[in-house]
Amino acid sequence: VVKLLEAPAPLLTYVFPAGGRRGATVPAIATGTDLGGDASATSVWISGKGVTGRVLAFKDPTHVNLEVTIAPDAELTEREVRLITAGGVSNRFRFYIGDLPEVSEVEPNSDKAQPQVLPSLPLIVNGQITDADRDYFRFHAQAGQKLVLSVLGRVIVPFIANAVPGWFDPCLTVYDASGKQVAYTDDFRIRPDPVMFFDVPKDGDYTVEIRDIIFRGRPDFIYRLTIGALPFVTDIFPLGGQAGTTAHVQLHGYNLAKNTLTVELPKEPGKLTNDPRFGG
Repeated sequence: VVKLLEAPAPLLTYVFPAGGRRGATVPAIATGTDLGGDASATSVWISGKGVTGRVLAFKDPTHVNLEVTIAPDAELTEREVRLITAGGVSNRFRFYIGDLPEVSEVEPNSDKAQPQVLPSLPLIVNGQITDADRDYFRFHAQAGQKLVLSVLGRVIVPFIANAVPGWFDPCLTVYDASGKQVAYTDDFRIRPDPVMFFDVPKDGDYTVEIRDIIFRGRPDFIYRLTIGALPFVTDIFPLGGQAGTTAHVQLHGYNLAKNTLTVELPKEPGKLTNDPRFGG
């Protein structure tokens, strides 16, 4: 038996679920290598304010049970999660803070005839596409609703070294109560994760399918699927303005409360980032 002089560095492959709602305490599982055993994770580091994590238990050196606590006023943005062990600090993993109710996928839900029934919209579904898997979820909608169905998938795990191709490529299909396909989408413009704008034709139950576009699956194909009549900005004009002036911006998209926005631009030139008015 070879005894290492130093504890090995931890490698974090994914955390599931990859997000949670403000004000909630979220149980999660961290998966990777050298997370337990002699180099057991001792603490969790999460970027930003209002979100903390702690280690609950070790399943084995590849799985650690965590608990993430999100403050009610935590900023709605992407965070970084890292595990700290005797071997050092792990790589980062993305964790998203939301403000909608959240549910987790419950198997079996891989048959279109027996989907997982969702509570009332809007909400976020946390799930995984495992080997040759498809996940089906049934929801109720009213005629005239403009639903936005959006996925965080590839953005969560942008590259997987031992996958071919090296990422999860999700797509969405919606079926009506008779099982007829009524909508489908893959990418959204240059984004590989799909966004669907679904104009509900009549009252009733609908089923959404999420899968990998070439029917692969593995535990690190994780996703966050948002469904609801939610605001979504698709375009703005103009795309910029002179520093120190007031910009009058036209908004285009779905379910927007208004189609214009007045923005006081900072005095120093630069790029506006993480602005919730523009989906940042």
